[in-house]
Amino acid sequence: MNSIILEIRKYSNRPIVVRTHPGDKKIGGYLKINHRSVSLSSNIDLKEDLKNAWATVVYNSSPSVASIIEGVPAFLTDTQPQHSQSVAVANTDISRIEDPVMVDRQSWIERLSMCHWKFDELKSGEAWKFFRKYI
Repeated sequence: MNSIILEIRKYSNRPIVVRTHPGDKKIGGYLKINHRSVSLSSNIDLKEDLKNAWATVVYNSSPSVASIIEGVPAFLTDTQPQHSQSVAVANTDISRIEDPVMVDRQSWIERLSMCHWKFDELKSGEAWKFFRKYI
């Protein structure tokens, strides 16, 4: 996280809000905010953080999908961004943080929506039966 903040600071002076993974129990051990204009989000809902966001910077995770759906450009820092669900519509060059590439998201959103289970399939256990063999 610290190296990414330093990288962002090369190109932008915007405030940075760090949002931790909700299940991270070790956050106190490595999250030390000692950078200018950096704060820790206290919002429970990701959408609250996205309301006034200029961009999101993530390694390779689902919040980039939510960010892009909400119209906030995402930057992937994974060295293999092709593994991300949002690689087709995300940015990978932090130096462009003040001028992110904005692509048409419609076909990506349509493809993404076809990859998810319906609520009825979740309730019936069909999704669990499918995934159980991979655990």
